[in-house]
Amino acid sequence: MLPRNFHRLPVYRQVPMFIARASLADWAPILLAVGAFLFLGLVGNLAYEDAVAEDAHYTDMVCNGYWPDYQQRKPKCE
Repeated sequence: MLPRNFHRLPVYRQVPMFIARASLADWAPILLAVGAFLFLGLVGNLAYEDAVAEDAHYTDMVCNGYWPDYQQRKPKCE
């Protein structure tokens, strides 16, 4: 565990001591939170990329005359 005078040590000495003596049980909540944020970021990015691809597909199909503009987006066809 931590030494008796841990609270008297300066912060720059406390942090490395905690890291050196920390077990997996101490790091589990932190690692779980970081993993959750990474997962949510990945899922959000994939949803955004899917929406952009769907918009490009819709614009392409409307501009080429395969679909009517049923969503009333009025895409700019070049």
